[in-house]
Amino acid sequence: MEKVFRKIASCINQSPSSDEVQKLIVEWKSYLEQSIVCDSEMLICIANTYKFDNRFKNYINQFSNEDLAEFLYNDIIHYTNRQNH
Repeated sequence: MEKVFRKIASCINQSPSSDEVQKLIVEWKSYLEQSIVCDSEMLICIANTYKFDNRFKNYINQFSNEDLAEFLYNDIIHYTNRQNH
């Protein structure tokens, strides 16, 4: 999982809708799916946890000098919105 966080961090200046970022969200999701079922509702809950729970936010932000947790939140929300439409 750390590897994918680092990859996502390298794209932090891109739009959440970019193909590269969205491919990385699919990769991130595949890691999660090794343990849990990841429907849109679950992904939104995880995104909210990354953004609003300081324990997760601090962990994720260690992979970037910027607010990676916020970026990841936006990426996941964009992904779920695309999946639901």
